[in-house]
Amino acid sequence: MPTPKSKTEVRRLLGMVNFLSKFIPNVSKITAPLREIIYVNVEFNWGKEQELSFVNIKELLAKAPVLNVFSASDEIIIQCDSSKDGLGSFLIQKGQPVSFVSHSLTNSEKNYAQIEKELLAIVFSFEKYHNFVCGRKFTE
Repeated sequence: MPTPKSKTEVRRLLGMVNFLSKFIPNVSKITAPLREIIYVNVEFNWGKEQELSFVNIKELLAKAPVLNVFSASDEIIIQCDSSKDGLGSFLIQKGQPVSFVSHSLTNSEKNYAQIEKELLAIVFSFEKYHNFVCGRKFTE
């Protein structure tokens, strides 16, 4: 995969990565440096952060974990977390990943207190995994 040379090529890369995002944990955090350079009012400047992000994406795509098929009869575990830039979550059954989801925080969400970001990660997870968890019993 060649290094992107323009905003259009970066957008194309991000589109492909977005399509495969369920196989890549923390994809929003990893792609943040690439998203910073695609805006109209930002000059395209491929720097060290973008190169590191690009290399990380290629490595993660090459060794993406095999996702298990969801089983309605098995116990569900959802693990989620937040950072200063994004939210991440994954659904596990029998110790194996079933799905990964992530979300880049908006500028206003970045101003939330950390405990609010953690709660936002929980809400985000349950919105994304609604079809998997609806009607099931919950524990901590």
